[in-house]
Amino acid sequence: MGIGYTSTPKFNDFVRNEVFSGLYDSVKSFSVGLEIFGGAEYELTKSFSLRLDYSYFFKSKTYYESFYIFDYYYFIHQPFIMAQYNINHNSYRFDFSAGAGYQFAQLQRTLNNTGYTYNSSGPALRGEVRFSAKFTDRMNTYLSGFVNGAFLSSFTIQNGGQPPQNVSLGGIGFGLRIGLSINIF
Repeated sequence: MGIGYTSTPKFNDFVRNEVFSGLYDSVKSFSVGLEIFGGAEYELTKSFSLRLDYSYFFKSKTYYESFYIFDYYYFIHQPFIMAQYNINHNSYRFDFSAGAGYQFAQLQRTLNNTGYTYNSSGPALRGEVRFSAKFTDRMNTYLSGFVNGAFLSSFTIQNGGQPPQNVSLGGIGFGLRIGLSINIF
């Protein structure tokens, strides 16, 4: 499980323009989202490895003004290919990773029970530092910090109509992950 703190400037500006002026200040530059992640790693040498990393990031924001409800829920599929430098010790391991991927995002926007669905996609970069302590011969802890940047395209609309112009979920973020890793081979 992971937690991410992200900034999506074009999307935030879109929300600020859409909600009433009384809610303008409640649209924060950075906000929190959650992610579920997994991956597979292959050691090329004792010090270098390649990893396929996938995470499902999701976030929800709701703003209320009198009888109006502005609800935004979005999720992003985040696959990455990561190159790692590993520092191994008998009881722990540090990894320094950098990688690239292509992300697929969807925004579900509801305004007073009228729903719209938008799609966006594009390249992304990620850097990560991970610490793993040995539990057993086959199981390790997983604690990491990461930073990423996404360059997503402007929204396209899924269910007819006109999407908002020049709005995307592209931006920057950083976060923490905690979990377990299992050695199969």
